[in-house]
Amino acid sequence: MRTLVLALVLASLPAIAVAQSTTTSSDTDLYAPPTVDRPTSGDASLLSGRTLGVGNAMIAAMAGWPGAEVQLELAPTSLFNLGIRAGFLWGSPMMGLVVGLGGELAVPMRLRIWGEHQLDLAIVVEPMFAVGPGNAYGEPTLGNLFAYGARVDAGARIGWEADPHFTLFGGISAGGGLSEVPRTGSSVQPLGVVYATLGGEVLTSRDFMLFLRGDFGYGLAPDRMGLPYFPDRFFFRLVFGGAFLL
Repeated sequence: MRTLVLALVLASLPAIAVAQSTTTSSDTDLYAPPTVDRPTSGDASLLSGRTLGVGNAMIAAMAGWPGAEVQLELAPTSLFNLGIRAGFLWGSPMMGLVVGLGGELAVPMRLRIWGEHQLDLAIVVEPMFAVGPGNAYGEPTLGNLFAYGARVDAGARIGWEADPHFTLFGGISAGGGLSEVPRTGSSVQPLGVVYATLGGEVLTSRDFMLFLRGDFGYGLAPDRMGLPYFPDRFFFRLVFGGAFLL
């Protein structure tokens, strides 16, 4: 009888092991990206203060105001991320809600300087260059002429990982640059912006996220007699998009 009981126990061990393995797998979050050895989560992020881990890369597409763009995000180190963003514009990227077709090239950068628990803080820098019609670059009566603008923005961005699938981010930035409608007698005009950034990222799977970003602020430009330069100085950017971890 003792021999029979021992044989039944031994025969049941594989079934117990399989059941335990199944339970462990079901308890594991298959959607959350793997964590790495760092003070905060290693979950992927494109826009918050939490940078990508070294060697990772993301490709993103977004659309809204002032246009539609694609971005490649690279991680030379786990602290510093470098992006390249290019796109088609149907509005002014400088300031104001002026419609005009053009293009933009930007190089957003993030340097994570602090992280603890679910919070990450980064310094953000973004040089950009854009082209389009004159009315989108400060000259409301010169919409039929070519114009260009350039600006460098810098600020701070914080990210809060409220859930392994959801990150809220916000920050404040300021930038300075120039714009011009090249023609006889024209001159380069200085300009600046100050704005706040708010948004969120949702990890729908291990390798894919959806995001929403809004920038809201005010532009600075020279005052002049007669027709003002950049009559509309409200700064606004709102984009919705998706990003894939390569």
